[in-house]
Amino acid sequence: MAEAIEKQRWTVTIILLWLFLVRLFDPSIVNSVQNWSAHQKELYDDTLNSSVIVFYLFLPLLVLLADMKLGRLHTAILSAAAGALSSLIFLIFLIFSSKSYLVTAVLDPITLVTRVLFEISLLCLGADQLVEMSSNSDEMSSYVWWWSWCVHLSIMITSVASCLSKNQGHFDTYIASAHFILLVVIIIVTLKIKKWTIRYSYTKNPLKLISGVLWFALKHKSPTSASALSYLNESKPPRIDLGKMKYGGPFFEKDVESVKTFLRLIPLVCIITMINFPFQLIGRLSSENSVTIKHCLISGTYFIGNCVAIFGVPLYRFILKPYCFKFLKLSMLKKIGIGIALTVLGKLGYVIIDLYLSIPAYNDSNEALCLLQPDNFTNAVLTEHKMYVYLEITPKAVNALGFLMINVGSFEFIFAQSPHPMRGLLIGLWFSAGSVYEITGYLLVKPFKELGESLVPSCELYVLIMNFVFMFVSFVLFLVYSRKYRLHNNEETESECHQYSKSAHGYGSMSNSLAEDD
Repeated sequence: MAEAIEKQRWTVTIILLWLFLVRLFDPSIVNSVQNWSAHQKELYDDTLNSSVIVFYLFLPLLVLLADMKLGRLHTAILSAAAGALSSLIFLIFLIFSSKSYLVTAVLDPITLVTRVLFEISLLCLGADQLVEMSSNSDEMSSYVWWWSWCVHLSIMITSVASCLSKNQGHFDTYIASAHFILLVVIIIVTLKIKKWTIRYSYTKNPLKLISGVLWFALKHKSPTSASALSYLNESKPPRIDLGKMKYGGPFFEKDVESVKTFLRLIPLVCIITMINFPFQLIGRLSSENSVTIKHCLISGTYFIGNCVAIFGVPLYRFILKPYCFKFLKLSMLKKIGIGIALTVLGKLGYVIIDLYLSIPAYNDSNEALCLLQPDNFTNAVLTEHKMYVYLEITPKAVNALGFLMINVGSFEFIFAQSPHPMRGLLIGLWFSAGSVYEITGYLLVKPFKELGESLVPSCELYVLIMNFVFMFVSFVLFLVYSRKYRLHNNEETESECHQYSKSAHGYGSMSNSLAEDD
């Protein structure tokens, strides 16, 4: 038994390594920092977003279908194989022809889709390994924290390397070759070790249970019969509870409660993933030809966020949590709520900084400036606004810390609350809703870009205000909904991390827990 548990621990470690490698030198990340013209960049973004939006809308069902028919491990292997094939085609095209943004925009959606399926399958597979090991809440939490660390580290390495080398010849060829080799290594290692290390099972179709419970509730308005388990003085149950056997229904109480938990988690996931909506364009205030380490690090929009995660996760796991546990004891809902609050403050900081810089500039020249339009990125403008890069470090860090707490807290909460057959469906919904919000945010920036200098004192100010309002609305919705959310004690198996669910139970009300002193 001890040997089996040790093998499964190695499985979780290997899964985290794979999740790190799959984003390393990913062509879709590399191409996001390419030195293209404004027209080429806009065409690339439009093609990419329009290609993947349909995929993201059906992602939860696609993940569920893959879990049922292939299993999570085989889905990950096939996704890696498809991604490797896409990288190989891109590599061949680079060798025998010059790079085209249009071809890149066609191949990148394939790479992106396969990577998302790979990540979701392995993320759920790692959680399944911990459940089978009867892991406690801290091990599951550690798994989620280190997954976030792996993702941010691989993104930062790839984006910084791409930025520093984007003007060098044949760099795209080296990147595509490296990504192809990494995916091939992942596939080979997976096929070699899956027989003795990885334990997995196929997911049963939860949609049959969900549709059955809901259909029964629609057809019946009152209990069909009272069993010995029901009580005469009990108030009239909700219609969805009529499917329970004690009210004459055909379903076990555990099954009905699982469906109710799934339905309660859907709005919560949709509210939490609103963090992905703001499409941050501000921050790349450097000349297009600059490839210095300062440009690639400080002026990169997401560099601060990556640094917060890369240094913050080890700091929390190795220092703050062991030695300051009593002061930093946070429930999952509290972690999410504080994260959204920090994000709201970060967005407000962006607005204040933009007002601080744009109003004096407008008063001096009586001319509005729109940095959303690449044509306005002149040396004079960059010199005038160079302090913006340094002023925005603080709101970026606050926003990044909030984003990290939301991501970690939401995955911890989903793993703790979701019934096992519905876990992949909910994780797929998390990725789907977040990406749809992100694409929507990108599309909503376009009207402000078209209006341009007619907006005073600056067009980006209105984008930042929109982001702040949207995040504030999400914070209010979270406070209201989390107060009404009823936590579910997941008792499908003895290994379903009872202690993990219990740690969430003490903070069921977000409004109360924010004011509570642990």
